[in-house]
Amino acid sequence: MTLDFFASITACPSDVRKIESYLERASSESDSLAHVLTTPLFMNQDALGIIRRFQIERGSKICFDSAGYYVQVGKIQYHELYMKLLTCYRNHRWADRYVLPDYVPLSSDPDAEVEEKVRQTVYYSCLFFQEMPDELKPKAMPVVHGRTRKQVEYCLEHYLTLGIEWVGFGSFGTFVSLLDLGRYICHWAVAITLPTITAVQQFKRVLPGRISHASKR
Repeated sequence: MTLDFFASITACPSDVRKIESYLERASSESDSLAHVLTTPLFMNQDALGIIRRFQIERGSKICFDSAGYYVQVGKIQYHELYMKLLTCYRNHRWADRYVLPDYVPLSSDPDAEVEEKVRQTVYYSCLFFQEMPDELKPKAMPVVHGRTRKQVEYCLEHYLTLGIEWVGFGSFGTFVSLLDLGRYICHWAVAITLPTITAVQQFKRVLPGRISHASKR
């Protein structure tokens, strides 16, 4: 398993060009733009065109973020995000990975609100996945949130039934024990690198009795 650094770029065209120019002057041995994370809903077409050029000319791997952060800071409402994001993904089918809509819990949220955000994230992510174009489904990446281990398990159990190949782990700051979460993710990382049905079997060994079924794409 390898770890890839994703440069997060959601900016106006002139700033994106500046970033590219500065990185080229730095003459680093590694390509800092080999993997790029961008939020297409908050990029204009010119800026998004530059990101597309990175993919074509540099071979950059592009991950479309869901704008969950912008929900978190109040720039868009979570339920407003769904159709806008779906339309955006349908119109831009060239990215290498697509983050599904997530409702980010805050450290300041009461437990009941975290629970509700986790459940809404799972429900709408699964619904969104079904409405995505079939060609994009292998590139879909739902996001796991949770303050408790049970909430993390709840996310993973439902996402496994989709036959997904990628999972994002977010909102670490709300988890009671980061060390416990770290161990848990290591178990999951081993499982998700295997074929779907094997991953489910591996996952069952980590969480016995927690998964009832899974389906492959």
